[in-house]
Amino acid sequence: MLQGGFALGFSLTKVRVTSPTGETPEKDVVSTDRAWNAQVGYQLPILFVPEDSPITQKFGPIGLSFGPRIGVASRVFEIDAKAMVPLPGSFRIFPQFGVDAVVGFRYLRLELGFSYFLNPKAGPDEIIGYGNLEDPSGGAKGSGFSFEAGLLGDLIGPFPMPASVRVAPALGYSIKFSYSRFTDQFFGQGKKWIKCDDTQCGGAAEEAYAALFWGITASF
Repeated sequence: MLQGGFALGFSLTKVRVTSPTGETPEKDVVSTDRAWNAQVGYQLPILFVPEDSPITQKFGPIGLSFGPRIGVASRVFEIDAKAMVPLPGSFRIFPQFGVDAVVGFRYLRLELGFSYFLNPKAGPDEIIGYGNLEDPSGGAKGSGFSFEAGLLGDLIGPFPMPASVRVAPALGYSIKFSYSRFTDQFFGQGKKWIKCDDTQCGGAAEEAYAALFWGITASF
């Protein structure tokens, strides 16, 4: 199974910068969020309730599948340069692996997914500000994960088709919630985070993204 995705969003972000010299007042700035992924996975059916089961007769057909996936993903977060805030965005490209589960009923389907990111560290432009690219560690390391949950179902259809046609078109709905989190640790003295002593040498950062998607789907 091959799968991929692309997302582009704009938002009003509240920015407060904390540094060894103090904290700046909170400021609203426009930000851009871009993400894409390309993955390959496998879904293994592990449960199917027979049609003559009392459960099926009461609730309709029920099925459960589960499987792993692996691929590559990217996340780019950019702050409007005209906002004049001392806060860089982030540019990440990283491998990831995850697992998915699908529970199907007669009128709807529940989809669950979890992904673990393999060292999704920030790009060189961010490392220069808060770490040192010449450090043996490469200047930074990252960690992250995401999970999502969604409901899908049919509103109209599947429409009856001639026996020679092996597809059953339908119109449906999709509601999905997703959450992603990244944590960065920088090493060495940077150009913006200059603290480097026995207690600390390098900055740290966290990013979290939450989104709710809904829409109309067409299946064939």
